[in-house]
Amino acid sequence: MKGHPHLLFVLALCLAILCCSCSTLLQAQSVSVRVLNKAIYDMLNDKTTSRGFTSIHQSYFGDSVMHAPVDKCTTFTTWPAASEAGSDPTFANILSRKYIVFGTNSVNNNPKRYNYVGVGSNYGSCTGFEADIASSIAYRIGMQYTNSPFNAYFVNNTKWFNTFTDNIIYDLQISKFDFILSGMGTNATWNTTQGFVARSSLVDFTCPYQNDGNGVVKGNLATTVTFNSLSDLDQPEITLCVQQGTSMETVARQLLKKTNITTFVDGMLPYTLTRDAVTCHAYVAPLINGLFQAKTDAPKLTYLGLIGQSSDVSIAVRKSAVSSPKRSSASSVDFCLMLILCAIFSVLAIVI
Repeated sequence: MKGHPHLLFVLALCLAILCCSCSTLLQAQSVSVRVLNKAIYDMLNDKTTSRGFTSIHQSYFGDSVMHAPVDKCTTFTTWPAASEAGSDPTFANILSRKYIVFGTNSVNNNPKRYNYVGVGSNYGSCTGFEADIASSIAYRIGMQYTNSPFNAYFVNNTKWFNTFTDNIIYDLQISKFDFILSGMGTNATWNTTQGFVARSSLVDFTCPYQNDGNGVVKGNLATTVTFNSLSDLDQPEITLCVQQGTSMETVARQLLKKTNITTFVDGMLPYTLTRDAVTCHAYVAPLINGLFQAKTDAPKLTYLGLIGQSSDVSIAVRKSAVSSPKRSSASSVDFCLMLILCAIFSVLAIVI
């Protein structure tokens, strides 16, 4: 190769340019995701207004903000330019009609979404925790790009998963709504005709707007046993109730080997039988539901804490060819120049 330094130089330079291009492509992020990330960032860091995450959380669950993933949304500090937002087909439609339609599997899920009121042919307004999250995000986007708030609506006829062509991700892909905001975890899988695949291979996710998981709620009316924390839970005298065949049952059986775990097909029974001290001393529920029920039914119930791992919950976005690099333009140029210089010095070292 020493006899062909020019050929070696060209090959090294091409490799550097290829690496530079691949790096930029790998960093690509859709305009929709970037707009939503900025709105989520502002909502999570808004500690003073009624549209901030802190105020929304407190209105449903009390004073303790127990699942605000502020540390996951620290870098999204700049709105994309209006011209850039308008270049994204989804956001071009949103900016034109001045409202956002979110997909969800249920508009009857207290406290997430309830009190559905039809507005359009297949969407309407809701109240609830996630409805307020959606409203806060839509408000911020509208004020940024049109100086007037946008409304947030939800569809009323989408299933989480029924068949390969009747599920919430498929409905997103065929543009039945703009985005999914329905407690969707980012790390789980999805059933497809090719088998189970990562959800992130089918949709793009924003930074998380909340942390979720499974929480334990204690009943305070039962007097047969005494326990005041999660560490006291693993004893055979305690009956812990869960919904059958769920992640709640799985995590309870994995972590609580001594506890008397009782299952029910009806997901509401663990809650009501604990609250009324009929069968259960405590129960496991999705975090949001457990927090809300403990606040609503105090002093009959007390929230003890998270059991198992928490998970990020984000807004799902259609994968799009319209994208911009995460990396700033300046840093992308610097990175490419560094690769090219490395290629030059490598050739010189070999030739010399």
